[in-house]
Amino acid sequence: MDRKLSVVANVKYQSPKGKGAAQLKELLRYIQYRDDRDGHIPQQRGLERWVDQGLGSNFQTIAAKCEEYKSEHVQAFTWVINPNPDLIAFVPEKKREQFIRELTEATLEQFFEAREMDVPEYAYAIHRRQTEDNRDNPHAHVILPGTYHSWGDGSRLPLYMNRYKKENHIEMLHEAAQQQIDVLMQRYVGL
Repeated sequence: MDRKLSVVANVKYQSPKGKGAAQLKELLRYIQYRDDRDGHIPQQRGLERWVDQGLGSNFQTIAAKCEEYKSEHVQAFTWVINPNPDLIAFVPEKKREQFIRELTEATLEQFFEAREMDVPEYAYAIHRRQTEDNRDNPHAHVILPGTYHSWGDGSRLPLYMNRYKKENHIEMLHEAAQQQIDVLMQRYVGL
């Protein structure tokens, strides 16, 4: 299998202009209550969807923090970290959610370390949808605010995701995700 196709790290952002805050809140609500367009997920105590890494544990709190921490151009970044379903099939089913958690957190840590930054506040939710040919397709939806705390001057600075030749953050994220899935596949499945 082509290594470049073993994990997809998709990056988008929501503008704070116009209805940006409302659109973000709707997306967060969707992530919390659905795995796909058709299936509603009832909320139960103990089965929380969001993993709170400083941004909140429900869509209302996350939306409010993104509003508080928005930049002039970005309300929030929305990432999807999605391993190839063919690879996930090798991971025992009971361990797949933990695999996605570890992949998500390690990818963010490596990505921001490469940028020489502390990991900003974020939250993520894991979805377990089926592909059209009924393969398990677990993936993580990650939300980051439009700014990060700068320890140097104590203020919040805009978080950028550049695509310049010299500084391509999107490519850096893909590389971090690829390196982390390689490590995890060796640990969960073996060589």
